[in-house]
Amino acid sequence: MSFTCKKDLVAFRIGVEQEYVDYDLDMALMVLKDKFEKKGYRVGDFAYSGNLYPKELDEAKINVFVRGFIPFYDKRFGDETVNIFYVHRVDNLIKQEFDNYDYYLASQKSTLTKFKDSNSIDYFGTDNIERRPIKGNYACNVLYIYEFINKEYADYLSFDESAGNNKVISGSKFYHLSYKEKVDMLKECKVVLYAKGVFGVDDEDYIPYAVYDIMSYGVPVITNYNKRLADVFNGLLMFNSDEDMRDVTIKALKISDEERVKKALEYKEILDKQQIDDSFIEKYAKKNEIIRGYLDNIN
Repeated sequence: MSFTCKKDLVAFRIGVEQEYVDYDLDMALMVLKDKFEKKGYRVGDFAYSGNLYPKELDEAKINVFVRGFIPFYDKRFGDETVNIFYVHRVDNLIKQEFDNYDYYLASQKSTLTKFKDSNSIDYFGTDNIERRPIKGNYACNVLYIYEFINKEYADYLSFDESAGNNKVISGSKFYHLSYKEKVDMLKECKVVLYAKGVFGVDDEDYIPYAVYDIMSYGVPVITNYNKRLADVFNGLLMFNSDEDMRDVTIKALKISDEERVKKALEYKEILDKQQIDDSFIEKYAKKNEIIRGYLDNIN
């Protein structure tokens, strides 16, 4: 089996309806898309649950089946395609999801340990897309982007005069904004607080793609405590619990605007230089003879 790799079409088939996609999942898909495109592949429009096989993606030679929270198992792809199963979130995984695909990727290490008998699943560490820094206008103090809302913290931002002018938005609603609307919202705030969800749902060492995206703009960010983030980005403000979010926000706002921005730009520079050593396109070429033929001309 051989294909002209530099022209092959890649189809992303996402196992949830588009309305349920959130900021973090969207950025994970953007990073995967960016990696394929840098290798010379064409990536078509994304297909979502309810319309996974639009006609315009019929010619796809590579399918990337994306699994969110909802169990996702689909056999309708053809034998002449390479089929990758990407597990972005971990919740109620079922054995059937690990049958019949050619290769597996996971954003969280618990997926690997849960299916440690599989020799074809790889860890795909969080990466980012390089962006130009944006300059804030400080129309508000805090932009709170949540995947699961902390109502007490949202109430504090909305009703406590000492908190100042703030904005609260779900990750799903933020995802559905246009690119310009997202950038404009990020520009307005002195600091973004991104909360990745209910404590304990994600791996402890999981860094959300959304956090890296915010950092890639040079925007100050607060997020859930993560040892890997603490080790790489010295002094990054993080919270350990829902109850901790207000205190960390107050601490962030006491820092001068100039110092906050200076630190955020330092973090952006570190992030842009960061190299993810598990370039999955090369790795799966070594593991699977079916896929190796795609890369003969670009290694």
